[in-house]
Amino acid sequence: MQVHARVFWLPKTGNTAEEYEDAFYPSRDGDYGGTQLRFAVADGASEGMLSGQWANILVRAYCRAVNTSQMPDLLARALPSWRDWKQHYLDLRARQDRPVQWFEEPGLEKGAFSTLLGLTLHDGETPGWDATALGDSCLFQVRADELVAALPIDDAEAFGSRPFLIASNPARNNGLLERVHYAAGEWQPGDRFYLMTDALAHWFVRELEAGAAPWEALHAAEGPEAFDAWTAALKRDRQIRNDDITLLCLEVAEDAP
Repeated sequence: MQVHARVFWLPKTGNTAEEYEDAFYPSRDGDYGGTQLRFAVADGASEGMLSGQWANILVRAYCRAVNTSQMPDLLARALPSWRDWKQHYLDLRARQDRPVQWFEEPGLEKGAFSTLLGLTLHDGETPGWDATALGDSCLFQVRADELVAALPIDDAEAFGSRPFLIASNPARNNGLLERVHYAAGEWQPGDRFYLMTDALAHWFVRELEAGAAPWEALHAAEGPEAFDAWTAALKRDRQIRNDDITLLCLEVAEDAP
């Protein structure tokens, strides 16, 4: 199985790249081969502290798993990584004579929050995929210019300001496992998968509901400069809100499997 991956990302207008709090993995464009390939995007929530780093840890924990995509196993890998990273962050602040201030302590105690969407492609007699999703980051599968799958949200009205989130503080994950969306399907050579965070996903679903084929606009905007200009026009026309934007485009090679 060979998959070509391209990623596009932008911080919220007015923010710097350092303030971007979405995450994606793999971290570069390229051709990826194997019998099992994993891809993920996540959206760090602004109501948490250091949520961008937590989102980064989640996408890596998902993509580096070997045998399972289940949320309990993912958390078992992600939470120790978060604790190690947080301790390193606190030590670095202390060495730089910038210790954590009293007003930051509640935020650190509360923790970081993020959505997650992970996709695993499997090769074999019946090529298939499975996905794990929590929150409003979305996956769309397109074959021969037709939508095959959309998850976990396929209704534009279902995008809200308070999506379900994964917390870095386990005490805030009560009821999390009941909210995880698992799905599975089959893929064929030439299929395209689009993984995206909520601002772009909301626009994509609205376009679907209007009878459009939004993947055509994504194809037309391929290339960093074209993508920047296209999303800027969408924001100017109030078709998407001003938020971090992440799009991971995957195309299964025509000669696979």
